[in-house]
Amino acid sequence: MKTRITELLDIQFPIIQGGMAWVAEHHLAAAVSDAGGLGIIGAGADAVVAEGMESGGHIGAQTTMCLVPQVVDAVQIPVIVAGGIADGRGMAAAFMLGAEAVQMGTRFIVCRESVVHANYKNKILKAKDIDSEVTGTSHGHPVRQLRNNMTREYLKLEKEGASFEELEKLTLGALRKAVVDGDTINGTLMAGQLAGLVKKEQTCKEMIEEIMCEAMEGWCNRTDQECGKRVGESWHHGKCDCPGFIETEMTEGLSDSVKEALKDQTLLKRTGKAEEVAQVAVFLASEGADYITGQVISVDGGMAV
Repeated sequence: MKTRITELLDIQFPIIQGGMAWVAEHHLAAAVSDAGGLGIIGAGADAVVAEGMESGGHIGAQTTMCLVPQVVDAVQIPVIVAGGIADGRGMAAAFMLGAEAVQMGTRFIVCRESVVHANYKNKILKAKDIDSEVTGTSHGHPVRQLRNNMTREYLKLEKEGASFEELEKLTLGALRKAVVDGDTINGTLMAGQLAGLVKKEQTCKEMIEEIMCEAMEGWCNRTDQECGKRVGESWHHGKCDCPGFIETEMTEGLSDSVKEALKDQTLLKRTGKAEEVAQVAVFLASEGADYITGQVISVDGGMAV
């Protein structure tokens, strides 16, 4: 899959590992990069990350669904979506909102290459949808984390009107306690609301391939569930034999005229399976994909011009 992000960063898949304190170190970053994504320790400025409040760690006030379309409309540079992305369904939704890549943190915490303590990982793997809460809102520094004794004490002090300095003492070194020492009682277990979706430990390669497979399946499921299943199973082999998908040779790219025609759905004549092909073609063209050649796409007797 090609987007401005994959081309800008020279990566195979538009999946980025978040730069998490005490978590984003060289082992994890290298494993994500080796798997075709982008593992990072720092950050760049050639794209913008739009992160919704569903994410773990320090958060804002806007949800991903509301924030991302507004950011996409406001900037010309590529947008990377973070907050609430745990699988291919979330990735597909992010791209429908205008994203050109996704950034994930919570799910990468539990990957096998992550140096995070097993106790921390297990808390995420066992988490339910209601197990995260936000501390620090009283002083304008909200942080989402998994509920434990520390968060309960913190919220109690906040309710009682404790000062920022008093609250800071409670959390001093708490993230290290969780990540390095495995203290799940008094440590800060930063994790997003999506923790309830993370149910297994995988290698970075397994995780990224699974997410891409799910995303491709989800895009095609909009028109044909059987097509989606088969595309999801075979996308990484460079072709798909499903009649509801575009079957062509890989090329260097689309001509400008074909791109423009495909982007304008009113120019597409649809009959039968061609309607499905047209929708997929529009998506691929909008992403600058290199899967389509020629002026005519024909599938099962249907034709999209």
